[in-house]
Amino acid sequence: MGLGRMTYSEATASADKLGAIAADLDTELTNLRNEILGMDEVLKSEGANQLLETYDNLDKELIKCPPKIVEFEKYLRDAIEEYKQDDQTLIEEGK
Repeated sequence: MGLGRMTYSEATASADKLGAIAADLDTELTNLRNEILGMDEVLKSEGANQLLETYDNLDKELIKCPPKIVEFEKYLRDAIEEYKQDDQTLIEEGK
């Protein structure tokens, strides 16, 4: 059995992929943050201040993304496990 057209293995692989995406995104956001903050040492102007302020506002939202992806990954894994258990119950009851 499975989840519609997707097998449990495929669904679990999708959850794994989400976890990897969240980790990669977190790493890339950290790298970007370090680059942007490092520019403060080089750029000293009103434009640079605006850039940093704009980035800071954006970063406050971006930083929420990896944990949300991980949260959805956990939800997906829990749903897969629940469906597997339900399938097993149906199989056992059908015997």
